[in-house]
Amino acid sequence: MVVKTTFTDGDSGRELNGFTDRAGGRLATPRLLRLKPEDVVLAGGKPLRHAKFTWITEEGRQERWIVASCGHYSVVWNFKRVKRAVATSTSFGGLPTSFDYHMTKKEEEVVDANFVHEKFTPHAPRGGAVRDALVVATPHMVFSLAGADEDE
Repeated sequence: MVVKTTFTDGDSGRELNGFTDRAGGRLATPRLLRLKPEDVVLAGGKPLRHAKFTWITEEGRQERWIVASCGHYSVVWNFKRVKRAVATSTSFGGLPTSFDYHMTKKEEEVVDANFVHEKFTPHAPRGGAVRDALVVATPHMVFSLAGADEDE
């Protein structure tokens, strides 16, 4: 579940957060990240674990991706699409649910998956760092995946 914890105070216009101030009903509706039923079967009914966002950089850029592990799979959601999710007939408990993800299978169970901060990634052909590089670990191997375009 993704929960936005910031909100704008109606009296002062300041941005506040639910960790330091009472939010009441001022927080956005949470979004659920779920696998489609056929993918739950592929993953052997294993739960989604260790979900992480891409790094928020010093330049004020926003999170772009969410990754989680699930059995032999790493699962990646485009965060912009997750935020736009709306409640549909397939939503769980009436909450907006995102079934828009990409799964990558490994031979072994995925122990963890995480994004690499830009300062630790190799350089792209144009001289900039590769954005949103992903590292996926299984018990005996570590895989590195280059960054993807945000609309992919």
